[in-house]
Amino acid sequence: MGKKIADTIYMPTGFYFLAPEGKGINKRVEKSETVYTIAPSPFAAVKNISKVKLRTTHFKDKDDAELCLTFDDQGTKDIEEGTGNSMHPKIAVVIANKLLYVVENTSKIKTGIMCIALIGYSEQEMEAMRHSVENKR
Repeated sequence: MGKKIADTIYMPTGFYFLAPEGKGINKRVEKSETVYTIAPSPFAAVKNISKVKLRTTHFKDKDDAELCLTFDDQGTKDIEEGTGNSMHPKIAVVIANKLLYVVENTSKIKTGIMCIALIGYSEQEMEAMRHSVENKR
């Protein structure tokens, strides 16, 4: 079996389930060679994000940045239903067409607030991500 090739289809900001090969969009994890097949539509979408904020915390002589997303009522419901769902053991985090992470889907999120660690990104890149979410991309 050959190496998966990433598709060039634009994927808007959201949280996605993984899909069987051939049933979704192949997306390469940013700063990696790993390619996952992602469902074509998010289970929690950018259109339901009501607030976005870049947050930096200083710990042990190091700054850590996070992109914090607050969902509206519908988005909060979608996040709660999609997270901690054993039918979908992993979820993909896409910000403005960048697959940032594929993570284990073991915890149910009920608050409607998701903070995404932005490790290895410049201030300009992080600001561009924040801006893209604010502009519903």
